[in-house]
Amino acid sequence: MNFKIPTFIFAIAFSVSANASNEELLFECSLPPLKLGIYAEEGGGYYSDKQVKIEKYSDIEIVKTYMDFQGSGDCRYSIWSFEFNESSYSVESMGCNHPSIVVPENAKGMIRVHDQEFWCY
Repeated sequence: MNFKIPTFIFAIAFSVSANASNEELLFECSLPPLKLGIYAEEGGGYYSDKQVKIEKYSDIEIVKTYMDFQGSGDCRYSIWSFEFNESSYSVESMGCNHPSIVVPENAKGMIRVHDQEFWCY
């Protein structure tokens, strides 16, 4: 099953953290200098509005994201897609990988920027 859930950006002041009291962290992944956190309304889990908190050095930007699922059963994983710095990004949680794919130790997921893929931690 493949479906997308549209999400909306929350109005947040420039220096306010994205994990305010009414939001929960669903997934976090780093690819220095980027640190990405996927947040949802507290208690809403995977089906509530989502946003990505992007930290690069000391700058923080919060953008809306769209969520998708791929795979099934134990191999099901989440994909969050968004635009940042005029580029298309997606962040994927870990699913099942083909035995020929060597997953680095401590990898949490993958970041895709255009046609390039990077493991994130």
